[in-house]
Amino acid sequence: MARRQAVSRLLVLEARGELRTEHARLMASGAGVSLRTVWRWLAAAREESRTGARAQERFTITPEVHARLARWCGNAAAVHRELLAEAGAVTGSEGDVACEVEGVPSLATLHRAVRGI
Repeated sequence: MARRQAVSRLLVLEARGELRTEHARLMASGAGVSLRTVWRWLAAAREESRTGARAQERFTITPEVHARLARWCGNAAAVHRELLAEAGAVTGSEGDVACEVEGVPSLATLHRAVRGI
């Protein structure tokens, strides 16, 4: 919330032609970030019309994945292997995935999502 308000106020100063480095430096000090970060925030506000942090896309357990977890008694690694096999992942001799597969979350991401259920 504080970032949004501060960036909005700096944009007002900029629109009036009154924005100075001292203003950005004061905001950086108050927010505990570098001056460069404040300039990036202002650039994002100008270019992307956002004053807050970028929204993060998160993996969520779908009903299909939930059913697979139930079938595998909660074994996320087994579900992950099944998803990779369906996606046609290339595996090495040890069964390790040699490359990331689009649409299949990493095993760590799947574990985090399962813990969040």
